[in-house]
Order: sequence, then C-alpha cells, then structure tokens
Amino acid sequence: MFSGKIVGKFVVEELGEVKVRYLMMEDVDPLQDLMNSLVDEGADIRYTREIGFEEQVDWVAEQLKKVEKGKRVQLVVEVDGVVVGSTSVERDEEGKDHVGHFGIVLAESVRGFGVGERTMRAVIEEARERLDVEIVVLEVYESNEVARNLYSKVGFEVVGRIEDGVCLEDGCSDVLIMEKKLK
Repeated sequence: MFSGKIVGKFVVEELGEVKVRYLMMEDVDPLQDLMNSLVDEGADIRYTREIGFEEQVDWVAEQLKKVEKGKRVQLVVEVDGVVVGSTSVERDEEGKDHVGHFGIVLAESVRGFGVGERTMRAVIEEARERLDVEIVVLEVYESNEVARNLYSKVGFEVVGRIEDGVCLEDGCSDVLIMEKKLK
C-alpha cells in the first residue's frame, strides 16, 4: 500500500531532482550499495562491516512489514532516480508508543546541499501523521558535529549523554541523546 509512495519532491540545483518516497523491495541492491559505501567511507554510523545481500533482503522485508502494520515510516531518498539515502522513524512499543526513534543515512555525494534537512522534515511529518508520535528521539556520536548541527537545526535538543557510548577504530566517543517534541 505504501511501497514506493512519494512523500516529497524538490530540486537542488547542484544535484538535480530529489525524490523522497517509501521503501520498496526493489531497493535491496541500491541500499546495500549505499550502506557498504558508508562503511567503506568510515562514516559515523553503527555499521562497521559490509552488509551481505541476504541480510539486506531480510532487513528490507522486515521494514516493509513494519510500515504496513503502522509501526514505522521508512523512506528512501533518490537523486535523478539513484538511491542516495534512507531515513526512518519507528514507533516504540506499548506504553511508549508516543515516542518514535529516528535514523538517517545519506551518501557523501549529497551531503551539504540541504537534502538531509528536507528529508528529516519529511519523515518527521509523515511519522506525526501516520504513527501519531509526539516525541522523536535519536542518538548521535558526539564526534559527529555535522549531524549534531543538522539535528539542532531541525529542532532536536540534547537531553542525555552516554559516556564512551561508542568505541570505533579511532577511539571512543560519547553518544548524545536528542529529542524533538512534536506536540
């Protein structure tokens, strides 16, 4: 029902047409390529190893089920038909189902052009409407200043810290917990 549904379109002069749409099963290959390129880049994401095809198939299938059950909004970002990002908000479980957990990944080639901000606003609005969440939370590595600044620009505020919450090849970093109240 939601597979492939477009929720936003805009043009970035330096990039071309940007489309934000719901996830489809056909996104397995391009999402695997995107995630593995982020691992190769050493991006500040939770994955440190490449993702295999079957693992990606299982992940996409699981997210599609959650979308159809009204538990998750999972969007894909395309520039001129090429998948360059993915973003989501997943509603928490009973008792905390007014809270949504946010995530986003963008290819290096589209960062710095406003794509992240517009994509974040789209997924949060979609989550507000479809999931009826009142609070959106995220975790970000303190070392990821670019992401922290983006999240602040969209209205997220730091509400907590996990000291040395992530340890990667270049050392440990605190993890910041940020929230945005929607109501």
